Amino acid sequence: MTSTVGSEPTLPHGFPFRLVDRIMDGADGRRAVISLTACSPLTHATRQGLPATLLLEAMAQAALALMATDVSEGDVAGEAGQPGLLVGIDQADFSDALIHDPPGPGVEFYAGCQVRGRFGRMAKVGVWIEREGLEVATAELLLAAG
Repeated sequence: MTSTVGSEPTLPHGFPFRLVDRIMDGADGRRAVISLTACSPLTHATRQGLPATLLLEAMAQAALALMATDVSEGDVAGEAGQPGLLVGIDQADFSDALIHDPPGPGVEFYAGCQVRGRFGRMAKVGVWIEREGLEVATAELLLAAG
């Protein structure tokens, strides 16, 4: 990752539920950065493993933030600036190591997405999360303008 493209993505979430820290450009494309800090809900949840619900929420936030910063993809949030919503989940898969041997504070995840299709104000996107170059979570998400 080489440069920051804005310090905070435009999301309706505030602290402590904003899981995406920033958007970065790198050699392999634009990525959302999800940092585990001492105050992060993801860090507090790691005692028992990372809950799939929080991982899916992080993936949805990452996809919405990435799509909002990519002019070629358009903005699911729509013209009125309404927030995007997670409305469907399909084919979610998580690495066993991620859930059973969770990382602690200081770890950064990188999330990417690819728009698979659009219908009106909805978009189906493939989202993935990487840690240290390894894919640790994937899902197909349906996002819609709120």
